[in-house]
Amino acid sequence: MYSIKNDIAKNRLYVTIGVLKTRDSCNLVNSMLKRASRMRREFTLLLDLSAFRPTSELATQNICMGIDYMQKQGLGYVAKVSCPMEAMTDIDVSCIPYGMECQTAATAAEANKILDWWTAEQQAKGAMQEKGGVPAFQEYNPPDWVFLSPPD
Repeated sequence: MYSIKNDIAKNRLYVTIGVLKTRDSCNLVNSMLKRASRMRREFTLLLDLSAFRPTSELATQNICMGIDYMQKQGLGYVAKVSCPMEAMTDIDVSCIPYGMECQTAATAAEANKILDWWTAEQQAKGAMQEKGGVPAFQEYNPPDWVFLSPPD
């Protein structure tokens, strides 16, 4: 089970993954790549893994390979919504060899804020370069409120 949608205005791809079989992971990757091909360079990806339950290690590896291919298509940044610890470890261990860099959030709303922040930073750097300035290197360090979960 998975769903994919894209927001052309935000230049963002939203992927939600639940229980995933190996066969479904291949369909998922193909769908992600098809949607990514319609996006502008530096598009962002919100990867919602809150219900992620892989049925095989290959399913997890397929997701990571798909993200690697999207990076070659111009993927700018990834924010993922955390999932159960055992599945998160699988994603992190499998994706590290593919060079996947992303920020983890507790909710989709928090992940959206992270991606909005990243996009704004990229736009500011672009505007600065157009004016002849050179942006200083800045590590990703969003304000604390991005990581806070809403109170119960």
